[in-house]
Formats: sequence, C-alpha cells, structure tokens
Amino acid sequence: MKRSARARSGEGRCWRAYVGAVVVCAVAFFGAPPASGAEQEPPALRRVAILSLIGDEISLVVRTPHLTGNRTDRVQIPGSALDNYALLVLHDALSKTRSGLPIDLLEVNDPALYAAQDGLLDEQGSDARTVRDAMGKQLADVGASHLLLLTKHRGPARLRLTFGSVGEGQLRGLGFYLDHTLRVRRSDTSEVGRGLLAVFAYVRLSLVDARSLRVIRSDVEVASSTFSAARNESGLDPWEALSPQQKVEELKRLLRKELLQMLPKVLH
Repeated sequence: MKRSARARSGEGRCWRAYVGAVVVCAVAFFGAPPASGAEQEPPALRRVAILSLIGDEISLVVRTPHLTGNRTDRVQIPGSALDNYALLVLHDALSKTRSGLPIDLLEVNDPALYAAQDGLLDEQGSDARTVRDAMGKQLADVGASHLLLLTKHRGPARLRLTFGSVGEGQLRGLGFYLDHTLRVRRSDTSEVGRGLLAVFAYVRLSLVDARSLRVIRSDVEVASSTFSAARNESGLDPWEALSPQQKVEELKRLLRKELLQMLPKVLH
C-alpha cells in the first residue's frame, strides 16, 4: 500500500523533531557522574590514559516493517558531553582502585579517530595506520604505560523486556530504538500500549599496552531498557514514553552501569 505525500511529510517532520530533541537533551543533561563504589585492585600500572570514542553521535533506529531493514539516523552530537561523561566515570572508578595512580583524560579533536575506531587496534590493518600512529605518539607524549580505550560495539538488536527480548537488525554505540507496532505491557501498571521506546548502549572497553598498542584485555557490554508506549500520557507515540531529560538520564544510567562492570574485568 502506497502512503500519501501528506503521510510521508508528516513522518519527516516527526523524525526531524526526534533528531532535534536528542541533540538538545544530550548537550543539556550530560553532567558529572555520581561517585563510584568500585573497590577492586587493578594490575601494576604506572600511568594510564583514558580515551572515549563513543560520543560523537547517537543512533535513532526505527523498525520499519514496510521496508527492508530498519531506518537509522546517526545524529551528530556537538561538543564532547557524552565522551566526557564516560571519561569521568572511568576516572572516578580507577582512582578508587589505585589511589595516586597518574591518570590522563585524552580529548578527541579529530573526526578521523572516531571513523577509524573499528580498525584502530588491528595490527594487520593499514586503513587506520595514520590515526593509530598519531594516537601512539600522543600516548608517548603523556608518558602513559597503558590506555583504557572505550569504543562502539556492533551487535544484534536484543532489547530487554521483562521476559525475553525483542528487536531486529544491528545496533551500535549509544542510541534509541523505536517500534510503533509491537504491543508492550507497562511494567508498573500492566497497561498495554502499542509501540515501545528502547534505550541502548553497545560498547567495548579495552586495556591496551601504550607502546605496542596491543590489546591486553577487552570486554563488551550490551545493555538496553525498554518502555511501553502506554507511558505516554498525552498521546500514542512511543517516543514520548520518556521525557527528554528521562531519555538522557536513562542513557547515562546504562552507560555508567556498563563501565563499572567492564573496568574490573579488563584490569584483572
């Protein structure tokens, strides 16, 4: 069935509103993280640099049953709010495991570093060699013995429900997933709504030798939380199941939880 030009225009306006809301929320609400309770002892580290490559964009993924695959828009996030939040969480947790350990938080000013992250630690690959060499020089300049590198992970969409999971296609990094047709029960009231909003964080944390850029240990975490459209008190759109601030706070909560789970695993 063909959709009318008016329907397609309405979808476009709605989608642009989604994109604008995500950018505003991410810039406005990503602040300093709460204190960490991590207490495990890391291995012998002389000086650690921390670099995050997850915060340049947020993915907006919409399940489209009438098309092949999902519709995905990658929204560029101005500034470094997302990366800075991740850096502060890791810095806080690492400082508590090793008091007095020198820690350097590295800033990213080169879009090529984000673009090359999938092959950045591939010793056999040549596509990212220039960026890899530049990163190695930066680590040498600060005298780091190790690097904690946070990157995006790509994996199947597995969005958690109370029982089981849903989702189609692949997800990567940080973002939101919308399904306008699936009937989902609200967990607190048992009210059923048509459609869901999911918040997801697919990330990898690697401990890297700063001289050789060899990966010593890495861990992947895939986290999500889903919300029924029944939470939208003013309409039927699942995107409004959470307020703008709630969306960003939930993304922060997922990311912080993942980082605190991954850090002890890559250090021990």
